[in-house]
Amino acid sequence: MVNQVDAFGNGFLGLTSNQLALLSKATITTADLADGYLALTSGTTITLDTDAAGYGWFIDSTPLTNEEFAVGANLWQFTALEGRAAAGHIDLMTVLMHELGHVMGLDHVSSAVDGTRLMAGSIDPGIRRVPSALDLGAVASSTEPGTGTDVVGASPLTSFRTPSKWRSSNPAR
Repeated sequence: MVNQVDAFGNGFLGLTSNQLALLSKATITTADLADGYLALTSGTTITLDTDAAGYGWFIDSTPLTNEEFAVGANLWQFTALEGRAAAGHIDLMTVLMHELGHVMGLDHVSSAVDGTRLMAGSIDPGIRRVPSALDLGAVASSTEPGTGTDVVGASPLTSFRTPSKWRSSNPAR
């Protein structure tokens, strides 16, 4: 996904040439992060937890079809269908899109505003999120991409300018 940025060209989802350049510089690594953490982004480097905080990653071989998920009340959030491979796991595509947002300089969408958005500070297993108008509006207003640090990991965030945690919102595992 990251290596395909050039295929989109300028104007993809309203991204600036600077944001596209940052996306093409993004690198992804894996490490055994602290308990409950899914990912960490620093500048243009994304580090994914090796086992998605114990839930395991759902790696979708057909990410554009969403057939493993049902649309809920919101068009930007899907819930894994019972018995499908995505159920009970963390959706890797959602976490990568969220972290790529941080590479471009986006902050979290406050859970008080809407905890179902791609850039919200937490996620449950079996959930897929895609960019919404609120997320894309943040892309358009982002002015200092690639400078932040984000830790993805389970509780809603209240501070958006300090290193933050985005965890699974179900810390039982």
